[in-house]
Amino acid sequence: MSQTKLVMMLLVVVAVALVALFFVQNSARTVTLSYDLGLMAWKLREPVPVVALLGGSFVGGLALGAIVAARVYGRRVKLLRDQLRYGDSAPEYR
Repeated sequence: MSQTKLVMMLLVVVAVALVALFFVQNSARTVTLSYDLGLMAWKLREPVPVVALLGGSFVGGLALGAIVAARVYGRRVKLLRDQLRYGDSAPEYR
C-alpha cells in the first residue's frame, strides 16, 4: 500500500470519528426553529434534533450541488458533441 493511500485512509477514519463524536455529543440536543420575515413568521410545533437538522442540510447541499454539476457538465457535453459534429462552426451554448 502506498503512503498516499495510507494517509488518505487515516484522514477518512479521523473524519468519520469526528462525525461520530459529534453525533454522540449532540444526539439529545434539540432546537426550536422559527423564521420571521417581519410581515409573516413561521415556527415549528416541536423542536428538531440538531443532528437531524445538520444531516438534512448536508444532504440538501449535496443534492443541490449534484443538480448544478449535472447542468454544467451536460451543457459542456452538448458543446463538445456539437463541436465533433459541426467542427469549428459549432454554436455556443451559454
